[in-house]
Amino acid sequence: MDLTFSRITKAYGEMKSLDRVSFEVKSGEFLFIVGPSGAGKTTLIKLILAATKPTSGEIIVTFPKKKNKKGKIEEIRRLIGTVYQDTRLVMDKTVYENIELALDIINTPKQERDEVIKKVLKKTNLEEKTDLFPSQLSGGELQRASLARALAVKPLLILADEPTGNLDPESGWKLVELLRKINKEDKTTIIMATHDMEIVDSLKTRVVRLDRGKVIKDKKKGKYL
Repeated sequence: MDLTFSRITKAYGEMKSLDRVSFEVKSGEFLFIVGPSGAGKTTLIKLILAATKPTSGEIIVTFPKKKNKKGKIEEIRRLIGTVYQDTRLVMDKTVYENIELALDIINTPKQERDEVIKKVLKKTNLEEKTDLFPSQLSGGELQRASLARALAVKPLLILADEPTGNLDPESGWKLVELLRKINKEDKTTIIMATHDMEIVDSLKTRVVRLDRGKVIKDKKKGKYL
């Protein structure tokens, strides 16, 4: 799934959270969105999820065999997995049940759910945490459970909004390494918003830098695009 942002502006009154932002994300890319607080990172993620709409400009979504014109982003929300800093797990449900909620939303047949859940738990190294509640997990385990839930819907794109923000350095690295592995093995597109420049600089992948709602740098493997 390719994404094209064409002169996207998002304004709240006179304040512009994003100002004529344009760039493309190709299927299978691993892309960091960086910038200071208030730069527009979270707004960009909300736009991709159609949680808000641009004031002007358009987002074009292109599938391998099908092109969708502007306004169609709402139709592909179920093909997007999300991982947030606060995990957003349901506290009174087990890890298994949290993942099953995602499958219920996309109407996965009940007879198929157990196999899917076991697969994503294995991929995120949580097989032994199946019946635990979020309060019984470490910070790193919570984020991996959130990622497992995102993977259950077989997403074409994973949006990660500051997923390492509440983690210690070791747990943060493990989560990013897992995201990188998923990107390479499954060819899943990853867009990750982060403040952690140590991780960004170490991975040597594409970085889009925002400042005051504008793209000020777009850099891939040492070269500006």
